[in-house]
Amino acid sequence: MRKVLEALLVVIFVAWASSGTWHAWQSSFPPPEQSMEQEKPKSTADERIADYTWWLAAFTAALVGVAFIQFVISMIQIRFLIRADETASITANAAKLSADASMAAESAHVRILPQSHNYWDAAGKFAALYPNSPEMSRLSEQVVAQIVFKNYGKTLASLREASVRLQCSPEPPERLTGFIPMLSLPDERVLAANAVTDSFTSGLGPSLTMKEAIAISKGELSIWLIGHVVYADVFGRVWTQHFLYKLQQMNDSFIPYYEKTRVSA
Repeated sequence: MRKVLEALLVVIFVAWASSGTWHAWQSSFPPPEQSMEQEKPKSTADERIADYTWWLAAFTAALVGVAFIQFVISMIQIRFLIRADETASITANAAKLSADASMAAESAHVRILPQSHNYWDAAGKFAALYPNSPEMSRLSEQVVAQIVFKNYGKTLASLREASVRLQCSPEPPERLTGFIPMLSLPDERVLAANAVTDSFTSGLGPSLTMKEAIAISKGELSIWLIGHVVYADVFGRVWTQHFLYKLQQMNDSFIPYYEKTRVSA
């Protein structure tokens, strides 16, 4: 439609310019002699040139107006194109977010699940019986914890690697990765939804001294459960979950202190 309009305007302009040129050429000749009876001449050459100039200016103004309208139409079209591109981008992002949300909802979610520990039998009761005897010898029994890994997701999880340890320190450990021991994973490493692994045992290392046991009972020291687990989901993504639990003496259990899951592939 724009091309047809432009062609039509060009034809009109050429015709108008040709007509004006012809009238200007005709006006260059002297007017024929007129009879005395004719009271007033039809028009002079200057008047015809003035008329032609006025109409040419009007036509030029019309061309400028049409060009301005075309410019406005072009800007509107560009705006519509930009909005269409933005709409397509928003739609694509929304589709991706929807797919990611669906995958997240259906993915596997493996977490550590502390089951039990022997802190009271190994150290707590002695600290309660002898709170004023920190010089007593090292305790005979080691503090250990029983843990499992559970898949809280809706699809299968394939275990790749796991590492757990107990640590006694006044503050939480600054480093949560790169330590030993690594756990020996079961032969059947695929966890179904809501399934758990076999029970694992993690020890504190050397048994506690009486001084350490008393400090733990006073809250000056804490026992930390630290580790990570690596697993793959059914969508081919590999996840690493880091965790840090603190032994809470009030309810005699490990409570979450820090948990972070990252996708690595």
